[in-house]
Amino acid sequence: IYVLLTLYLDAVVPSEWGTHKHPCFCFSWLWGEKDTKAQGEDNDGRDAKGAFEPETPGKKPAVEIRGMRKEFTLPTGQRMVAVNDLNFNMYEDQVYALLGHNGAGKTT
Repeated sequence: IYVLLTLYLDAVVPSEWGTHKHPCFCFSWLWGEKDTKAQGEDNDGRDAKGAFEPETPGKKPAVEIRGMRKEFTLPTGQRMVAVNDLNFNMYEDQVYALLGHNGAGKTT
C-alpha cells in the first residue's frame, strides 16, 4: 500500500520540475477522458512562471536556436509534439548537456 501511495503522491503533488496530474486522474476511465495533455502542446515542459537562465553577458552566441519545433505522427495517426518552440544559445568555451525524460526529444 505504501508503494501505491508513493506513486500516487508523486504523480499528484506539484514539484519544482515537471507537471502534476489531477487528484482523480486514476479514475478518469470512469468518465472516458484521455490524458491528452501529456502528448499535446499544452504540456511542453516550460516553466509556468517563465523562468529561464539569463544570457551570458559579454559573449556572442556560437550557436543560436529560435523557435525549433518537431512533430511526429504516431502509429495511431495522432500527432505528437516532441519539441515545441525551443529557444537557446550555445557559447564558446562552455559545456552543454541536454537532459530530459524518455520521449522528450533530446535526440531530435
